Amino acid sequence: MKCINLIVGAAAIAIAGASFAHDEWYMGVTVGYYDLGSERTKYSDLKAANVGVQVGKYISDDIAIELGYGVNTGYDDFSVSSLNALVWLGDESDDSWRPYLLGGVNQYDFDATRSLVRGHGDKSDQLMFGLGLGKQLDDDMEFRADIRAMYDLDGNDAQDHGLQISFNKRFGEK
Repeated sequence: MKCINLIVGAAAIAIAGASFAHDEWYMGVTVGYYDLGSERTKYSDLKAANVGVQVGKYISDDIAIELGYGVNTGYDDFSVSSLNALVWLGDESDDSWRPYLLGGVNQYDFDATRSLVRGHGDKSDQLMFGLGLGKQLDDDMEFRADIRAMYDLDGNDAQDHGLQISFNKRFGEK
């Protein structure tokens, strides 16, 4: 947990300094699919569909910091909070698909622990990496899709993966 607090604190300082240089931010909706490793559950992998919201701030032309929250739409009460950095690759000036790298931290919050292995807490922190493709649909709408790999920071040896699709509305000036 100390590692998560350190990362969040460092990101907040970096955002505060750099955000004055850019006035562009975005809000969006997400749909995701998570496959949590079998190290967490009694029966098999936990597969969860997730819907959520996110808000992000561009700190440069190619780097954004975003905060997200999603809830499970399946049978287990499971939510995900995330703090991510996106690094866009390639040139934004054309209408093509643009790749991006994604890194950050997630926290899972399990409202019910009945299907989790003994000793697993109701919260779990992950380091997250991913890559994706995005496209500007018009001047202020963006579509993104990415794949993610999550590595447990709580000593559970769990490795999870997921897929997320996002629609974002951009605000402000570059």
